[in-house]
Amino acid sequence: MNTMPGSGPDARQPSSPVGAGPNVALPTKTQESSLSFVENEGQISNDEIRFVASAGGMEVGFGDRFFELSLIQTSYPVNDSNLGRLKIRAPELAPIHGVLVRVQFESANVVEPVGARELSVRNHYLFGNDPASWHTNVRSFAGVTYPALYDGVDLRFYGTSRGLKYEFSIAPHADLAKIELSYAGIDGLQIDGEGALVLQTALGKIRDEPPFSFQEGGHEVDCRFEQRARFVVGFRCLGRDPSLSLTIDPLTWATFLGGSQEEQPLSVGADPYGNVYVVGYTVSPDFPVSPGAFDVQLNGSLDAFLVKLDSTGSARLYGTYIGGSGGDAAWDVALDSAGNIIVVGGTNSADFPTTTNGIQRGLNGSGDAFIVKLSPSGTSLLFGSYLGGNGGDDARSVAIDDSGRVYVTGPTTSTDFPVTAGAWSTVSGFQDAYAAKVDPTAGSLVYASYIGGGAGDFGGSIAVDAQGSAYVAGETSSSDFNVTVGAFDTTLNQTEGFVVKLDPSGTTAEYSTFIGGDSDDFILALDIDAVGNAYVVGQTHSTNFPTTAGALNVTLNGGDDAFVAKLDPYGKSLRYGTYLGGSNLDIAHGLSVDSVGNAYVTGDTLSSDFRMSSDAFDAELNGTSDAFIVKLDRTGSRLDYGTYLGGNGDEDGYEVSVDSARSAYVVGATSSPDFPVTPNAFSRQYGMGASDGIVVKLDLWGATNTPPALSWTGEPNYVADGLNPENGSTATFFVYRVTYSDSDGDPPAKLQLLIESPL
Repeated sequence: MNTMPGSGPDARQPSSPVGAGPNVALPTKTQESSLSFVENEGQISNDEIRFVASAGGMEVGFGDRFFELSLIQTSYPVNDSNLGRLKIRAPELAPIHGVLVRVQFESANVVEPVGARELSVRNHYLFGNDPASWHTNVRSFAGVTYPALYDGVDLRFYGTSRGLKYEFSIAPHADLAKIELSYAGIDGLQIDGEGALVLQTALGKIRDEPPFSFQEGGHEVDCRFEQRARFVVGFRCLGRDPSLSLTIDPLTWATFLGGSQEEQPLSVGADPYGNVYVVGYTVSPDFPVSPGAFDVQLNGSLDAFLVKLDSTGSARLYGTYIGGSGGDAAWDVALDSAGNIIVVGGTNSADFPTTTNGIQRGLNGSGDAFIVKLSPSGTSLLFGSYLGGNGGDDARSVAIDDSGRVYVTGPTTSTDFPVTAGAWSTVSGFQDAYAAKVDPTAGSLVYASYIGGGAGDFGGSIAVDAQGSAYVAGETSSSDFNVTVGAFDTTLNQTEGFVVKLDPSGTTAEYSTFIGGDSDDFILALDIDAVGNAYVVGQTHSTNFPTTAGALNVTLNGGDDAFVAKLDPYGKSLRYGTYLGGSNLDIAHGLSVDSVGNAYVTGDTLSSDFRMSSDAFDAELNGTSDAFIVKLDRTGSRLDYGTYLGGNGDEDGYEVSVDSARSAYVVGATSSPDFPVTPNAFSRQYGMGASDGIVVKLDLWGATNTPPALSWTGEPNYVADGLNPENGSTATFFVYRVTYSDSDGDPPAKLQLLIESPL
């Protein structure tokens, strides 16, 4: 993506999640497991590579008589000059520094590696605009084997909880001296004092620990690395009985000390069965032809991804990778009633995959938004389209109505963005937000409108109600931003948040209002409830942000605080407004509202005194920054649940989605190797890059600090309260009624009525 305009007043991002008070379920990382060896069916351009695996901050490719290590390090510039939420760091501007190390099996037999133990997970690669080049249902395996690599010698690669491992299995009387590994693309090779093999590369060191070797019966043999030439090693074994088989098994192989490859999750959704869908971007695995150092722009090595996890978080059901020859990142995901998956984001790929029913088949400017619709299996592209004009365009948020029509918003610098006749605003400014409604079935643009004034405007979040009205939120610094008469706030101070409600035709704003105080305020997420109240969260530096009487926190705590506000259906008043945070920096990035109006908020905090609930999963700040998840009641006056989520590094909480069972799904990122994961998680190993993606499921159905109330009435003149009221009349046929009320809005998990007969 050439254009990802945006960043808030602070370009750092929030943190990652784990657990919750009432029930902690399924923290899991989205980075590819080292246990998965993916067959190359053409998704990797280097056709010498038969399988690829991710491990320890690098990609490992396996070919005939060799394997390769692709080490990638990215450098992200900080971009804080524009408006908007910067969930990822200007990836289109970031250079990649890489090293390709090739390990050749010298004088080996010509052997093609084979997959060992096929896994159920499938991968789908929709790269480029030619469906003939797409690859779906690509198989994964638990390991890779080179049978008879040398006469009497097999080589096996597999994964463990500590990383990627290999072992040589040597038959009786096989010639151990024939095994030679030749390294290309490195700057140095040595065997250190502990007997480990250390490779020096332009990006750091690769350490191969001393081998543990044994023969039949478990008898240990003293086998060591032996340097036979400058960049050639073999093995020397003392005390080997040649009549017995031998296994050479390094304890842990190839830990990359210096990599920063990333897979960045940005949004999350769930289906009615509890399966979890995560989207974001990933640095593409690449295996250049020539070993050694290489430098490329990251915008040629980013792909959007969609990963589906099962309801337990223990299995990755599939991964779909979407992109072209440029850079592609997915910002948001939503599911329609048929289970189809809508993914939106930004791309600067001229060959991004589109379909014949797409509303725009080619790239117009420096970068365009994209909209894709995938089948429930993730294998078929049902709709694919660019959306943009002559500048830079991005899609940051998506919503779907009951008819399957798609609503998107984001930023645009295009003066010819495809606005429709009669749209609410058809005039562009310096940078605008936009709202667009697309019918992917008909392949039509129903409407598109600019939202903004003459300065900078950023569309960050969108929702749609049952009537088809679209709610758009973001930030603006435009003094001529079009607000409606009688709106809650019609005066711009510095940078303020905005909320606009468009009618179903996109021609009229039912209301348009600012939300903010006398300093900078940034709305980063929006959601609505069933009656049309609009909830927003974000970041504020204003000491007079519009809070309401009785709200949870009416005073700025220090630095910048997060905030939560609830706007009435007419855009005229706040139902509530509250700060969230402590004495340091706090930012709310994600929001989801349940069926009774409870607000679930995630973000990141540097505050050690952020207010958490008594049943918090983690009540203390761990590293420099932690993610947080809080649940506010529908009045904004009570914290029903709050917890830190993190380890000894930094965490970011990016997005939260709540399902009908009040389970909250959070995605984010962590740099903590000790980030708490559950025993059954899909991946429990930190990936050694700059950060790992995480997914957390929290069961917050019963999270409330107020017990339910019961009131009883009956004949004659019977009134009581509590769980066990006094006995009523013993006469027959009298009517008694009980009213259950819970300020949290949750129905009772179990309400048992025991009626004792006078007989």
